[in-house]
Amino acid sequence: MNPSKPRLLMMSCREATDLVSASLDRPLSIHERFMMRAHLLFCRACNEYSRQIGILEKILRLRRDERIDLQENGEIGLTEESREKILRSIRDEMRNRESGGPS
Repeated sequence: MNPSKPRLLMMSCREATDLVSASLDRPLSIHERFMMRAHLLFCRACNEYSRQIGILEKILRLRRDERIDLQENGEIGLTEESREKILRSIRDEMRNRESGGPS
């Protein structure tokens, strides 16, 4: 943090990045939002962090929406071959346990 910043805006970079992250999960209070934005005006590193977090959030949201669309259309999931392989493994494991064999 630049020592020439006004005392009123003295939020540490750690506090600012914590608020940037928290803002993804919950609404910030007016005070938190003001302090974070004031810090971001003066601190290039935190401003860049905020920008990058925003980009990541947007990408993840788009991927989540894309995945939901694929699931709704039945275009995502296990193949029939994969399902059969899993079922065979489960059956084999159950037979081994019942016979006292290796698990």
